[in-house]
Amino acid sequence: MSIKDMSIKVEPLKKKDKKQTLEFFYKTITDSFKTEGLFELGMTDTCKHEINNQEKRISSSIRSGTPYYLLAKDKNLVVGTIAFGRPGKAIEKAFLQLNKSSNGVVEIFSSFVLPEYQRKGIGSLLFKAVKEEIVKRGYRLFAVNTGYKKGLKFWGEKLGKPSITLKKYYYPIDCYVWIKEIR
Repeated sequence: MSIKDMSIKVEPLKKKDKKQTLEFFYKTITDSFKTEGLFELGMTDTCKHEINNQEKRISSSIRSGTPYYLLAKDKNLVVGTIAFGRPGKAIEKAFLQLNKSSNGVVEIFSSFVLPEYQRKGIGSLLFKAVKEEIVKRGYRLFAVNTGYKKGLKFWGEKLGKPSITLKKYYYPIDCYVWIKEIR
């Protein structure tokens, strides 16, 4: 089944979406750690931290609109997410190592799709929507990072070779960073 056969709509996160979105993150992040073999590397606490971090970001987004989340829904089921906001530590470190300023840059993050909905165009749909929202807000430069193999494949297909690799940033995992202009 492709995205054309589904009733996918992209919309901003709303307060009523909080519980389902948190459940979505628990499922997708846990699945990512399992399929990437990260639990076998002793990264259980990192998984818990990632889930807790999403809870904090979601609460902040509902309260203040920052960071800004978009949800992909199939009917009323959250099947994908993407967000943008201030650059995080990995992006700041990448800019430092590249001897560049991160002023005027937003970070795209929290790009997840339910396993059973992956490879159907939902990630691409969310990426297009978030770029449109970023441009509406006057930004032209964005950064993305991932330590996941699936993320490396997805972002590599969309953005090409990473701008920089932060070796063992997510010990023992490398962090791949892309810095791009929106065209």
